[in-house]
Amino acid sequence: MNTQNVNVKTATPESPKTWAENQSSTALTGNISSDDFFAPSTAGLLDNLLAQYKFMRARLYSISNVISDIESQKGISYFLRGNYNSSRGYHVPPVCKLFDISGALAALNAEYWQSALDLTDVYEYMPNDRRTEWNKQITEMDTPDFEDDTVWANLSELLFSKEKFFSERVGGIFRSLSGEHITNRPEGFSKRMIINRVYDEYGYVSYERSGYIDDLRKVIAKFMGRDPEGSRNTDKLLKVARERSGTWLTVDGGALRLKAFLKGTLHLEIHQDMAWRLNDILAFLYPAAIPAQHRQKPATKIKCLIC
Repeated sequence: MNTQNVNVKTATPESPKTWAENQSSTALTGNISSDDFFAPSTAGLLDNLLAQYKFMRARLYSISNVISDIESQKGISYFLRGNYNSSRGYHVPPVCKLFDISGALAALNAEYWQSALDLTDVYEYMPNDRRTEWNKQITEMDTPDFEDDTVWANLSELLFSKEKFFSERVGGIFRSLSGEHITNRPEGFSKRMIINRVYDEYGYVSYERSGYIDDLRKVIAKFMGRDPEGSRNTDKLLKVARERSGTWLTVDGGALRLKAFLKGTLHLEIHQDMAWRLNDILAFLYPAAIPAQHRQKPATKIKCLIC
């Protein structure tokens, strides 16, 4: 956790480019950054993963075909009855249900999609809402078949959406702000913000909610020209904040301060140079919602927050 004062770099006051203008100029060049492609090593690992999936899928069908025979099911039922400790009080489903091919394939697909996402860095680029959606699909085993075309199409789309994810991050952060506190302004980001339910009733970090704070830190890191830190670092930071409830913690070179409260809320204070940049991106997403004065660089130089 960095608590050292660092001056936030800003554009020159003459003609600072907005995020939307930068997006337009990038689109006009038609260039795609080389890091948007699959690295050879990653492509090879994905090919191996697809081969393993096909092998295991075939094995599952073979097992299912054997088990589908009535006599086989009857024989297996003896194994279950003879080796199952009935004193536990658990009900053992019928053999045909235990070896249902659809359930096995759902588990197989979910496991291999998780492995594929772990092979790339798309999780780090995904905004919190998308990560939550993917995690839900994997946990509920509601993923599509792990077939070649589907895998390459989905992962390619995710990798080519990094810039889009950046703006989605900002939108997700804004939507996560508490609507119950007047500190949060409906017209955009302000210096102080409040997020509810960051901690549960027992004081543990809500990892779904903490993802928004992690997204905010990643956006700030990009503004400051820094490499973003992993989500685990943010989780550790939030645990420290909870242990020091009611005390401001200054992080990310003075660009962000946060204070946890026992009721589970987290108060955030961002540098004003960060606030107008966030509103600039928010205006790109919701053009009619953000007043012009909230998405312009402050006229006076803002001092860095005191650590």
